[in-house]
Formats: sequence, structure tokens, C-alpha cells
Amino acid sequence: MGKVNLQMYSFMDGTMNDSRENFRRAAEMGYDGAELFGPDFEIPAEELKALLEELKLEPVSFDMNEMLDTVKELIAPQATAKNIEFIQNISLTNRWFEADSMRISQVLINLLGNAVKFTPEYGRVTLTVQEQPADAKSGDEIFVYFA
Repeated sequence: MGKVNLQMYSFMDGTMNDSRENFRRAAEMGYDGAELFGPDFEIPAEELKALLEELKLEPVSFDMNEMLDTVKELIAPQATAKNIEFIQNISLTNRWFEADSMRISQVLINLLGNAVKFTPEYGRVTLTVQEQPADAKSGDEIFVYFA
């Protein structure tokens, strides 16, 4: 079973492995929500720090393919209603992972829902999921990229 290490683009210059901890540090340094996430996310640094403290991740063992099927079942009707082609490109070696599957599902559903909403009729929305195997540097962590 792989342990998922989600990657999020850094507000500075790269990727973050533990984004919640990095966001907490950024808030402590005085960065506010707009500086981290853009102008539509107006939250003062202290409030952002408090929100991040409340965020509780609950890692569980889950079947990634099953979770992606559920996401597809929720997004496909929206895409079909707008004559949008919904494509999943999934490249996974492992089936079982340990991560907060509810948070991953929530993020994917929100992002894909917005993609369908803002894609013109007869367009295409693609979800790509790619696993990068563990190496000596990552130990037992497996990186899963969602695009």
C-alpha cells in the first residue's frame, strides 16, 4: 500500500510536501490569504493561521480506483448535460493508498465541477492521475499527481 504525498504548487517557487505546515509557517511570517492564494482569498494572516490549525487530515487506507470512479459518477452527469467530454487518464501501479480520501475527493470534485462549469459546450475536461514510484529519497512515500 502506498502512502500518498500530495503536491501543491508553492506560492514561492516550487512544490510543497506538507502544504499545511508550510502554509502555517507562511501565515506566521505574515503572509495573508491573498498573497498565498490570490486576490479572491482575502483572509488576514492571523485568521488564516487559525483556519489551518483547525484543518484535521484523517488518513485512511482506500482504493484509489474506487474513489476516482465515484468522482467520475458525480462529474459525468454535469459534463453530459453540457455535451462536454470527460476523460480520465489514470496511470497507477498501486491500487491501495493511505491518505485523507475525503479531502482528495472533495478537492477533485470541486476542481472538476468548476472545470465543467467554465468549459464551453462541446468542450473537453481531462483528469490525469499519475503515480511516481518511491525512490531512495522519498522512502516509502509514493507521489500521486493530479492534473
